[in-house]
Amino acid sequence: MDFKNMDIATLTRGVSGKGERYLEVFLKAYTAIFPGPLNPQCPRCLNQYLQQYKNYITTMETTCRYRLHECYENIPLQEGSDILINNQNLTDAYALILLNQPNGVRYFAEMPQPGNAPVADNTNPPADMPHPAHVNEDTQLLGESEDLEPNQP
Repeated sequence: MDFKNMDIATLTRGVSGKGERYLEVFLKAYTAIFPGPLNPQCPRCLNQYLQQYKNYITTMETTCRYRLHECYENIPLQEGSDILINNQNLTDAYALILLNQPNGVRYFAEMPQPGNAPVADNTNPPADMPHPAHVNEDTQLLGESEDLEPNQP
């Protein structure tokens, strides 16, 4: 049953073709996703439950593996297109259309790795590379050399 397009009045008063109340079916579906105690007597609570359920379902449907840079939010999908793309309505199909444009990669802050390879962690240097803070004992700082004489006027 599609609750994301249903309003609260239909939910609380409606009955399915099998004679089941929409509210009972909704509460079963809701508790399957969000376990915990419910208060079906409270109209404000029911409104919150329905909104939370709609947000969850919408998020699950619009999961996209791409993210736009902020400066490219609300750009047209193609030249002359009425469709404006942002991270809320971006889908994989829309992302592929943007990628097919010249230098389309520039639009994206996040993209899936080819072959779903894990993202390389470049934050830590390799183990054999010395950290810049480590200074060897042989290293002398400029001005510490013994063979340099102080400048004399």
